[in-house]
Amino acid sequence: MITSLKVVGGYASKLPALQDKFEFQHGLNILFGPNGCGKSTVIRILGAYSMVPCGILDKGGWSSTRHAPLYFGNLRESVNFPDCLCKPIKNCKAEVDWDGSPSFLNNTSISDTPIRSLDDNSDGLFTNEQLLLNHCSSGEMRFARLCKMIKILKNPPNLLKIPDNNNYNSVWIDSFMRQINYVKSLPRNGKITLLLDEPDRSLAIPNQIDLWNTLSKIAEKIQVILSSHSIFALKYKDNMFDMKEGYIDKCLKILEM
Repeated sequence: MITSLKVVGGYASKLPALQDKFEFQHGLNILFGPNGCGKSTVIRILGAYSMVPCGILDKGGWSSTRHAPLYFGNLRESVNFPDCLCKPIKNCKAEVDWDGSPSFLNNTSISDTPIRSLDDNSDGLFTNEQLLLNHCSSGEMRFARLCKMIKILKNPPNLLKIPDNNNYNSVWIDSFMRQINYVKSLPRNGKITLLLDEPDRSLAIPNQIDLWNTLSKIAEKIQVILSSHSIFALKYKDNMFDMKEGYIDKCLKILEM
């Protein structure tokens, strides 16, 4: 589980919405605001500092994976956690209170394009047969991916295991062990965190309603942190972070017109 975020350096520290500390709660947390205010940036920072990617599907089940050593720059440099976690996000430095429990990120920039080949299936959420038989639109594929991802969260990855691969050299093994030791140093006693960057983007209205109903239900069992500017998010205004002062009230007044 992730309980707080404070950006302390890098390009993100100049964004007005990221000047204050974010305090996240159990359940549903919604970053709500206009385009360009920093919603997706927050999601990416949280993903990096909670060690996402932390699991990829392998033959229908979770396979633990770790950040590749190249994410941290020089393969042979000393890797100091959590400071080095800023490197995958353009050296954006932050203080993230993460307890070491598994996190999973679904990013619309990854899932905007319909999957046409195995090369597009980097998260492993679909089988070869599903890719060959289904030629869905980007919205349909995104909704299918979200539904599938929500189901597999019932079986989270083991963050304390090096993935089975005989091709890893000593540098990679050393990097994996540094990451594992860092996770071991954390309490690991919180809920799984699901990070979603505009999951309702390009979805039809009925699918948006279904998505928000589903998210509110699963947020009773896990932590959900997401970005959105959907009108359907306003139903959960008590769970919102106003990413631009007065923006939530402005949107509510527009809906009253």
